[in-house]
Amino acid sequence: MNKKDFDGLKKLGELELREKLSELKNNLYRLRMQLRLGQTKDNAAVSRTRKDVARVLTLLKQKP
Repeated sequence: MNKKDFDGLKKLGELELREKLSELKNNLYRLRMQLRLGQTKDNAAVSRTRKDVARVLTLLKQKP
């Protein structure tokens, strides 16, 4: 997620952020399973997705 994407997330409402969080968590689960099964070699994708989840959670906590 680049800065432009993050700025776009800041404009989303709470419901959209929760949907994005659910999508990211599902993606993280799939990536972990693919790593365990040897279907992917992209170890960094898991790290990037975890950071994206943290960003969304941070934005949710900042919402009033």
